[in-house]
Amino acid sequence: MSKRSSSEKTHKGTRRAVERGGVPGGKTYGYDIVRGIDERVDPLRGLRIINEGEAQIVRLIFNQFESGVRPREICRQLNEKGILSPRGKLWHQTTLLGTASRQSGILRQPLYVGLITFCKQEYHRQRSGKRTAIPRSIDEWIRVAVLYLRIIEMEQFERVQDVISNGG
Repeated sequence: MSKRSSSEKTHKGTRRAVERGGVPGGKTYGYDIVRGIDERVDPLRGLRIINEGEAQIVRLIFNQFESGVRPREICRQLNEKGILSPRGKLWHQTTLLGTASRQSGILRQPLYVGLITFCKQEYHRQRSGKRTAIPRSIDEWIRVAVLYLRIIEMEQFERVQDVISNGG
């Protein structure tokens, strides 16, 4: 089997899992990965449950940001309280804001409103072996609602997105 057909099969399988409500990729702050097997004795793929302790921190971050607290100050407060970031280290502004084109960062993560977003980028392997991510246009993204994973209400999420996009 060629590398291309192998990666295409992986992509198709991940896409099917997403369409059934599975979350692609690794751990997302605020959620725990569900481990186990299904009725066909295949590993469960992409299932998540809300981690209530982390979800409280996500809500705190959204509430503070919406009320005008700057990301740097939110991070300082979290670090001062000894609350570990998603990577188990100190909090930084980029952890909260990420990048707009990739919808990364806690304040931009659509999963917090119960929306899985998949196919945001594609990867190409360079001759050197290095993988390069190429963003896809928004109309190519696959979105699936999984309301049981909602941590933040859509109205608050949209207000926060407006503040971010207006440089607030």
